Amino acid sequence: MKQLSPEWVRDFLRQKGREITVEEAAMIYEWLRKVAFLAVGHYLRT
Repeated sequence: MKQLSPEWVRDFLRQKGREITVEEAAMIYEWLRKVAFLAVGHYLRT
């Protein structure tokens, strides 16, 4: 499975009209990983 990268996040948001730095994209990427981990854990518990 292909993993996302901060560069991918930056490019995706740039296409949507948002300009962010790679550092900001890295923070968003880490937040998305944490949310995904919590969502999967919740799904598996129920």
